[in-house]
Amino acid sequence: APPSPMKGEFGARQAVAWSSGVELSDIKDVAWPFHATVNDVLVACVAGALRRYLKHRGIDLKHRTLRAVVPVNLRPAEHRGQLGNEFGLALLALPIEEDNPVQRVTLTQERMAQLKHSTEPLAMQWLCKLFGHGPKPLQDQIQALLGSKASVVLSNLAGPRLRLYLAGRAGDRLMFWAPHPGDTLGMGLSLLSYRGQITLGVMADAQLVPDLQWIADAFVHELEALIARYHSAVNRREHTAPGHSPAR
Repeated sequence: APPSPMKGEFGARQAVAWSSGVELSDIKDVAWPFHATVNDVLVACVAGALRRYLKHRGIDLKHRTLRAVVPVNLRPAEHRGQLGNEFGLALLALPIEEDNPVQRVTLTQERMAQLKHSTEPLAMQWLCKLFGHGPKPLQDQIQALLGSKASVVLSNLAGPRLRLYLAGRAGDRLMFWAPHPGDTLGMGLSLLSYRGQITLGVMADAQLVPDLQWIADAFVHELEALIARYHSAVNRREHTAPGHSPAR
């Protein structure tokens, strides 16, 4: 992976930030015309947010590559609901080079489909298991490999649909933090749904990325822009439909 503000020597502090919640139902509406998944739309908007951030940091985006380490579910349908991790890792080239948000969704959808049908996640799962049973120098090698190939870790989890309670108190928000292992992979991005809302959490080395809230807020702007485009397109179709009488 080429140099980026998310890669480099770590400082002494970690920092976190998180976005406001966006309605999951609105994101499903946006995904439907593309025949895409909610995850495709979310990843595309993360790419859009990182594009904005890189431009904010003065990075030239022409011919620029930004790869994310993403988990891919490998659990068979018959094992659904069982405990334990069943996933592999893959490298996803985020479409930060694309200026059009609609095209970013299409590119993300295509690239995610290629990953899901490739052998890369299964091979990485096998490697992680093999190196995980070895001594620490071997484990360090797999971390160094991932760190050299990507700039961020990106994970998406489907959380509870109903409100959770702890000691009688209702939980309004939930968040988790994706790790960014190794010595140069400086940022973890976490997408979580809870009670019908999506939130993005960002964790990074504070020296490499001092303005995390900028990325979290840009993600919401990207989603809201896509949602606004969808509703605008729906309104245009309704007003141009045969037999429609415009309101006076």
